[in-house]
Formats: sequence, C-alpha cells, structure tokens
Amino acid sequence: MKTLIKNWPQRFYKLTNLRRKIIKAKTIRFETNNPTEFKQLSILFNNKEVKIPNKFITSKKSSFESLLKHNEVLYSEFPKESINKKMRRPDEFYLDMNKKTAFLIEKLPGKLPTNHFINLDPEKVDVYKRSITNAAYKNKFLKNMFGPDWAVYYVFCLSDYFRVGFDAAINHLETEKIPYFWGYDKNYQRLMLNFIKDRL
Repeated sequence: MKTLIKNWPQRFYKLTNLRRKIIKAKTIRFETNNPTEFKQLSILFNNKEVKIPNKFITSKKSSFESLLKHNEVLYSEFPKESINKKMRRPDEFYLDMNKKTAFLIEKLPGKLPTNHFINLDPEKVDVYKRSITNAAYKNKFLKNMFGPDWAVYYVFCLSDYFRVGFDAAINHLETEKIPYFWGYDKNYQRLMLNFIKDRL
C-alpha cells in the first residue's frame, strides 16, 4: 500500500499520457552536453477515435528546453529566478513545426482517488493551489519562450481531487481562459485530442 501511495503521481501521469494514442512514432537521438543524449520523437495521433493528420515532435519533460533549442524554436529563456526548473517544464508537450503550434500540458495528480488513504498535508495542498493560481504568470512566459509567430496552448490536466476545495483556483483558470481537463474522465484522451485537432 505504501508503494502505491508513493508511486501514485507516476500512475496518474501514465494513465493520462496522450502517447498511448500514438499509432506511429519515430525516435531521433541527438548528442547533447548532458550525460544522456537528447531523444526527440516524431509522432502521429491518427487512431479510430480522433484522426489528426499533423505531425508533432515531443520528448520527455526534462528535454523540453533542449528540444526547443535544437529545433531553433526558443525565442527567449524562461526567467530562471522566477520559478524553479521543474515547474518551468510542462509534463507533456507536442509541437507542430509546420503550423507553429504548441500544446503544453501540466498535470496535477492530487491524492489517490479513494477514501482509504489520508488527505494531502496542508503544505502540499498549498503547493497545488499555487501551481494553479500561478498559471497566468507561467502561461505568459511559456508563450514568450516560443515568440510571436507561435500559437501556444497551455492546458491543465487535473485529477478529481481538485473538484472539491479548489473552487478559487479553478475559477482562476476560467477567468484567465486557461483550459483544463479532468484526467479521470473516461473520455479524457478523446477530449484532449479533439482540443488539439480543433486548434490546428
């Protein structure tokens, strides 16, 4: 049970990963100055539920800046003093290089979706609330990273934990017109892919 609690965020990230809907992927490896090489995926979301003919590039979260730099997309650096490195990187990101459109997804797993486990401690709750209430600020600087020629969509994927007690934070997303989806919704993958398709 302790292992389940410890690994819950990773389980949520895996459950909501749009790469589960990929039918075609090509990996390109690039040498970097880092100890491990930078891997870039060229993918197609083209399945029976949602067909998107556009090709996207993506990589793992830690390679976000490397991917932008390698593809000469990076327009300006995220102000490093303003927010820590982990928070500067979206959990998932998909770039359409031809249409210069980027989809950046931030995920908040909350706690396990069952009453058998204790609630998050108040400090962790505050961290989640700040993650949401800082969304407008982060959205602005993420868009600045791509520059004026790019259409950038910054989106939240939330667990059901945020349905109760986070009204002010959710209202903030709505006020700032930052889209959000519920990760446990059985139609999450389809809804998110349709969101992407409708903006290309």
